[in-house]
Amino acid sequence: MYLNGIFKDDMVFQRDRDIRVFGVVEKVPEDVVRAMIYDGSGNVISEGETSEICDDGFFLVQLPALSKGGPYTMIVESVKNHEELRLNGIYIGEVWIAGGQSNMEYPLMRSEGASRVVKACPETNIHFYKVPVFANYTEEQARAEEESRWVTVNGQTCGDMSAVAFYFAFKVTDYLASREEDLSDLHFGIIGCYLGGTSVSCWQSEDSLRSTKEGRKYIDEYENALSKVTPEEYEEMKKEYDAECAAHE
Repeated sequence: MYLNGIFKDDMVFQRDRDIRVFGVVEKVPEDVVRAMIYDGSGNVISEGETSEICDDGFFLVQLPALSKGGPYTMIVESVKNHEELRLNGIYIGEVWIAGGQSNMEYPLMRSEGASRVVKACPETNIHFYKVPVFANYTEEQARAEEESRWVTVNGQTCGDMSAVAFYFAFKVTDYLASREEDLSDLHFGIIGCYLGGTSVSCWQSEDSLRSTKEGRKYIDEYENALSKVTPEEYEEMKKEYDAECAAHE
């Protein structure tokens, strides 16, 4: 059994929202995957289990929402396979995705004033996770996900973080401080998911694209091309495309 690469020690889940944990397990009859979150005293404060496991072994466990807090421990177990995974130091707080192109990808250590800002960065309650960049799931991506980790942002770690995400995290902290009485135990999770040179349309929902003339152009071109191809023709086109890509690489 393994979890998606983002589920690691020191991660942050969004507060006041259902908690979803997913991964893959070797499917055996009548198996159930359970997930439980324990507080510091060993009490279960949220738990859930699968309603089904897909034929390919993919599973999703949904747990009830929690308010801000931590550090907690999460245990994910496969009942029939007798497998157990443990995540330590997890928090329930604010989670934001920093997604986009090169302007989001640009690291803090290369930005204006970096030497001063990095040196002055204190120990924070900000946790950062960078999503490995791969077009398709491969063994190489699996290794990258295995090696990926959440880091707590401080003067030693902030330089590799997206500069936009870094400043945004402090802006959000200031905003919430003006609305909440105490942020001392509120942790922030920033998920960096970006790739320079990608089309901005890749980072927008279909509804967002349809809301503008420029965005609708992407949808119209796609639907027009799709209407001219049967599913069988598409499969043949994809095989040819994949073969050309392999030859090119």
